Amino acid sequence: MDHPIAYFSQKLNAGQRNYSTIEKEAQALTLGVDAAKIAKIYTVRKSVACVLTFINQTQKENLRKFYRKKTHKPKDLGQKMTRAMRRALTPYELTCKSKKESRKQGLIQLENMP
Repeated sequence: MDHPIAYFSQKLNAGQRNYSTIEKEAQALTLGVDAAKIAKIYTVRKSVACVLTFINQTQKENLRKFYRKKTHKPKDLGQKMTRAMRRALTPYELTCKSKKESRKQGLIQLENMP
């Protein structure tokens, strides 16, 4: 014969009242669990996250090997850079000058001529 292990009660807010019965029971389980269980759940989740991270890294590594010789590569396989580095001007763009700047530089050279 099944009997309850523990009792738990809490008032539900408006959003929680719309939960299905299973979701309400799951919430009661998560809120009613003691701290030791929560720590155990945390370590399990963390280890699962580590495994998934490793899997994603190996998949990306294999994709990088596949696309190494290709001319067009997916954007997510590019090098990791900061936002400022991605938006910085290219070396060609740094050498380009506006009309005003080139005219100004020409006038400076004329002034410096003996």
